[in-house]
Amino acid sequence: MVLQGDKKKGNAEWLNMAVGKVWSLYCLSLEMAKNETMQPDIESNPAQETHEG
Repeated sequence: MVLQGDKKKGNAEWLNMAVGKVWSLYCLSLEMAKNETMQPDIESNPAQETHEG
């Protein structure tokens, strides 16, 4: 027999795992979109010379 509290805990753990997976996919997609958007601007800027000393 499964107790009501154990069932809720199992549901919460499953939901937490599912949200974590979706969040990681969202972050990956967001990072890829950011890179695709910003990369042309980065490549079009002239390289900055560094002066040491």
